[in-house]
Amino acid sequence: GAAAIGLLLPALRLLLPADQAGHNRQIACILDQDAIGLQRIAGADIATPQQVDRLVAQLPRFEYDHGLVQTVEKYPSPHSEFVHLQWDYPSGWPTFQILICEALISKGYSEIARRIAQKYLRLQLDLYQSTGKLWEKYNVIEGNLNLPVERYPAVPLHGWSCTSIAYLGRLLF
Repeated sequence: GAAAIGLLLPALRLLLPADQAGHNRQIACILDQDAIGLQRIAGADIATPQQVDRLVAQLPRFEYDHGLVQTVEKYPSPHSEFVHLQWDYPSGWPTFQILICEALISKGYSEIARRIAQKYLRLQLDLYQSTGKLWEKYNVIEGNLNLPVERYPAVPLHGWSCTSIAYLGRLLF
């Protein structure tokens, strides 16, 4: 819901330049300079219809066979004790998939939302079949759990993974 949305608004620096009527300044929480900004920006009517179209045009940079990555490339960690960033490439987190799909649907891009939902749900179900568990995050490039470890490895049966199964499944069926 709204609380999760407030926690997960990625940056629009790349996608919404600062010269666009100050829309960049409306984003209070910047998690990553290259993260896709569609998830709730579009759904919350922060972006104009033209900006939403530009955001959707950027989706191919983030979309892979198994869902959307959080970032289009690896970034160096600002923490000297960690080599990797938790939300970094090639991670695809359930909350991100849910919020992107919700925003796409709210702006009339239902077919794109369904395509993304199908990819990510298939990944979750396939890995559940092989491991007997749902996971906190997934490698959406390779379709597995091969992820860089920042503070801890992927956690089994994370609440958002259960939520994404229900939400994305309902979207598709």
